[in-house]
Amino acid sequence: MTGEVWVALVALAFSLAGTIAWAGMRWGALDKEIEYIKESLGAGHDCKEDIAELRSRIDTITGIFVHRSLVAAVQAGVAHMNSPVSITPSAREYVKPIEAALQKRYEEAWNSMTDAELMMAVEKEFGGWIYQHVCIPMRFQSGEGIVIAAVVAGRESLVGPKSTAFEDGGPEGHLKK
Repeated sequence: MTGEVWVALVALAFSLAGTIAWAGMRWGALDKEIEYIKESLGAGHDCKEDIAELRSRIDTITGIFVHRSLVAAVQAGVAHMNSPVSITPSAREYVKPIEAALQKRYEEAWNSMTDAELMMAVEKEFGGWIYQHVCIPMRFQSGEGIVIAAVVAGRESLVGPKSTAFEDGGPEGHLKK
């Protein structure tokens, strides 16, 4: 792989990692970005191994975000780690003003998502409100508000680490159905 190609792929990885972790980007959008890079590099370049490595790294970053959020919520006292993680009754009150909207979106589109996908979808649609009305007043800074909103949306609890993203059992949790 040429240095120019590697620089382009690393730049893409950092850009996508931030976007995925905080804006709920889906693989379909990632595939469009990858096609754009392939077109830019020319038809003769095969990026399959590079793309597989990028996907693996992005899955890892997403798993870290999910687990960090769950741990932070437990440490902040708004969730209990009884495998699965559940939120406290007082934590539900933090997102009461958007509870109906969260539950509507859950029923319409989010009910079959993994915990990572659900948390990113909540972040994408409600993150601004959650930061302003939950995270800032409660001094949350590691995803605790997103954990609360994801549970209030329609799941009783979040299940801890469990992987289907990696053959070697790497990090990525999935919601209990």
